[in-house]
Amino acid sequence: MGSSLIHRRLLRNALWISLVINSLMFLLGLVRPSHGQPSVLARVSDWLAEPPGFLINRLVPPAGHTPGSVFLAITESIVLSLLFYFVCAWIVLFLWQSVRAKPN
Repeated sequence: MGSSLIHRRLLRNALWISLVINSLMFLLGLVRPSHGQPSVLARVSDWLAEPPGFLINRLVPPAGHTPGSVFLAITESIVLSLLFYFVCAWIVLFLWQSVRAKPN
């Protein structure tokens, strides 16, 4: 029972981390100026979006410019970005927890 509780906690924490990272990416992207040099916050947003964006472009290339395909691309991008950062956060949390659980 204790082990499953720990795994559920890891999954829940990984989900929260993924939601926070994706929310930050969205909010920091909103502060992008329409002209001139991007702010530091906009560059942070770009940096956060780069890894999942690379995978999304390779796994799900754009299908067209119809409203339906644009909506589908937005939905796929959001889901894959959440999944990407969820898996990354889960791996980091799992490794961190297993290192902390080792006896000295």
